[in-house]
Amino acid sequence: MECRGNRVYFRGRKSDVINVGGRKVLPSTVESVLREASGVGDVRVYGKASSLVGQLVAADIVLARGSDEAQVRADVHRVAWGKLADHEIPRLLRIVEAIPQTGALKVARSESA
Repeated sequence: MECRGNRVYFRGRKSDVINVGGRKVLPSTVESVLREASGVGDVRVYGKASSLVGQLVAADIVLARGSDEAQVRADVHRVAWGKLADHEIPRLLRIVEAIPQTGALKVARSESA
């Protein structure tokens, strides 16, 4: 969206699709797989800029209560490598306290959220 004078111009919706070297990744698909890992309370998958491949797949994970971070990381790794294509596997994994949301209470997909 852009405001010029008294007019508002809508530039289109940001795409949720992550582009990894020309291969498309749907964050919702990766999130569904990562939720299968034990100890994952919530997850957000998004694209992070990469000078080599355009974007990398990144994931923020909220630990389920009482979960051990090292065990969750290991299980996420195991599940991802067992069920996702190579370009869909998150290369960056952060443990966070909460998943950011937009004003419309949707998962914020940008890496800056």
